[in-house]
Amino acid sequence: MTEKYLHILLSNVETNGTINSLIDSGLGFKEIADLTEEALKENFIIYSNGAVSLSEAGRQALNGLRKKMKSTDKDKWISKEEKSKITKITTDFIFLPDQDDIP
Repeated sequence: MTEKYLHILLSNVETNGTINSLIDSGLGFKEIADLTEEALKENFIIYSNGAVSLSEAGRQALNGLRKKMKSTDKDKWISKEEKSKITKITTDFIFLPDQDDIP
């Protein structure tokens, strides 16, 4: 069980969320079921009376994972957009527009 997926699962259980974030991160239904079963075995989540909730051990694990997964590197927050990047021009380059482009 990877920490990334466990973090997402426990966060979803805490907020009563859906599994869409696990699916978006690349897991299939079988892997999600295995992850949930493993979290039940580790007593991170409790299933009783048709409801799923976090146990105290699950809350502690979630808090630890939040601290561990917190990204403090600004460069990882926003990815660079490369498709609009243009090539650098030299300082002696002179731009002459087409006559049709001038108003």
